[in-house]
Amino acid sequence: MLIEIIVMYGIQGRAYRVGIDNLLVLLIGGIPIAMPTVLSVTMAIGSHRLSQQVCEAACHNHGKLQ
Repeated sequence: MLIEIIVMYGIQGRAYRVGIDNLLVLLIGGIPIAMPTVLSVTMAIGSHRLSQQVCEAACHNHGKLQ
């Protein structure tokens, strides 16, 4: 992991966000037990955001949004 950081930032000069994304992929992929947890959390966050969007759209269409 340390070598990956040195290569990405020191040698290749990549942006901070791109490097963090790559490191997270390596970290999560390297720990098989973490994959179900990451997927569950991602699905929960996505469903929560979707429910908020649907609720806002429904309230707006019925004239109840203030």
